[in-house]
Amino acid sequence: MNFAKQIKTKQGEIVKSNYEKDVANYLYDNGVEYIYEDPLKMSNGLIIHPDFYLPGYDVYIEVYGMWGSAKYSKDRAKKQLAYDQDDIKVIELWFGGGRANFKFHLERQFKEFTGIPFPTRKVQQEKTTKENINIFEIIGMLFGMLHKLFIEIIKTLKWFGKQSHAFQKFIIFIIVLLILATSANKKAQNEVTSDIPSVISNALEKNTQVTQNRITEPIKSTVPTKTTELTKPKIPTKPIETIKPAAPTQRYVEIAKYANEEFGQLGYGSFNVTSGRFKIQYDCENKNDTAFLREVEGIGIWALKGSNRTSDTVEFRKTGEYYIHGYFAGKCTFTVYEYK
Repeated sequence: MNFAKQIKTKQGEIVKSNYEKDVANYLYDNGVEYIYEDPLKMSNGLIIHPDFYLPGYDVYIEVYGMWGSAKYSKDRAKKQLAYDQDDIKVIELWFGGGRANFKFHLERQFKEFTGIPFPTRKVQQEKTTKENINIFEIIGMLFGMLHKLFIEIIKTLKWFGKQSHAFQKFIIFIIVLLILATSANKKAQNEVTSDIPSVISNALEKNTQVTQNRITEPIKSTVPTKTTELTKPKIPTKPIETIKPAAPTQRYVEIAKYANEEFGQLGYGSFNVTSGRFKIQYDCENKNDTAFLREVEGIGIWALKGSNRTSDTVEFRKTGEYYIHGYFAGKCTFTVYEYK
């Protein structure tokens, strides 16, 4: 009996692994609509069944939860190549340590593809709280502000009424002067603003006239009238020795380059080596990240990047089709050179 078929999600689907169940339940708990293994036809004719499809965001999720199977690795490489050719947005969750932190990598890749945060329950609650602000609360706040302003005005008027008659006249005189000065200032600004177009127009007209006068003036030639005789170059009598081209030399040529941007995994896209000799140079931010070289058709796997190193060059003497995969906490770049 295949017990994997008995793994059931909260939404009711029967999935193939506990890893898929964890992802499905996390989507369900956060109210994210998904479709399990919805068939997808690619441009090359291949029919793919992605693990999850999020119709509200047009994003797919693939859970790569198996290790050591040649057939599984080959099928995965075909899917990744088809996704890449058709520019499909795919969130890739890998086996090993990736399962323990799949929520972090799922949310980070979701934001990278959609440009918005993953809609967790916490984000949705904050959004609902902001949208449900009571209009009566806003009216109450405005009323309170107006009430305070009215009280301050009443206090000011009471203070003004207690002052002497002469002081009241002086205050009124100062207020009138301020009003007149403000009015005169605005009028002067309007006059200056209205004169700007005419000043610019006059300046442009004057500049145009000067330019036309310069163009109409005849250009005097400065080329001398007296001609000089050209002397013929002397031809050397000694024959020139021909230089033989150097024989072509073999060298390393860049054939592929992969980068994982800022986070997540690297595992799609392959390169083919026919000369039997190639090297891979890597440059990573996090020294604890690890990476491997794997065969596309077989199950061969070789360590590429170990821990405690951020950059190095590893040489291989093999032929065939390979791809690089790993799981990274920081930016990592791999450049492949073949000896030709």
